[in-house]
Formats: sequence, C-alpha cells, structure tokens
Amino acid sequence: MKKGRPAHCLHALADPARARAVTEAMLRHTTTLGVRSTAVDRTVLDRSFATVEVDGHPVTVKLGHRDGTVVNAAVEFDSARDLAGRLGTSELEALTRATAAATTAGLVAGGSLAVVEVRP
Repeated sequence: MKKGRPAHCLHALADPARARAVTEAMLRHTTTLGVRSTAVDRTVLDRSFATVEVDGHPVTVKLGHRDGTVVNAAVEFDSARDLAGRLGTSELEALTRATAAATTAGLVAGGSLAVVEVRP
C-alpha cells in the first residue's frame, strides 16, 4: 500500500438492502478511513433436478440450463454418498458410476432437457 506498508483487502458481497449496514460494520470494526462500493450484477442459469438410476437406486443430478439446453450437469454429492452406502463402494466409485449414468441419459453440456423428466 502507500509507502510500501503492508495491507489487507476486505471484500463483501451483500444484498443492496444490507449494503449500508455492511459499510457501517467495516468502518466501525476496522482501521480503515473509507470504504469503496461497487454494484455488481449476477447472471445465473436456470436450475432443476433430474433422477438417474444406478443398479436400481435413484441418484439426483443438478442441471444448469438455458433455453432448454443443458449447460452443466453435476451429480448431487449427498445422493452419491447415499448410493455408496447402499452399494458398499467408495464415494468416488459412486460418483463415477452416477456421472456415467447421467451421461448415458443425455445429461451433458449441449444436451436437450427434453431427454429426461426434470423437476424444479
């Protein structure tokens, strides 16, 4: 920082309605003499869930999609952990098998949401 002094940067993401309270907390609880604020926008994918089966056991897959096209598909870790317990395998093996089942079902980037039944 100025004159070669060491410094730390504190960043906070806050809902606009809470920005003033966050600024006040920074001013009261740090040695800073000022706080910079910048509005930030966030664009998110629509999200939904699909179910695939691995050896007769259901596994939940989270889908990120836009305009009916899958952008991202990921096996829910809790679901894979439950599968591992049912099959007596490692979580890594369960994740690998569930990911393969999702791929086989067409739940891949660029795929269509029409290939599976999705739920919000």
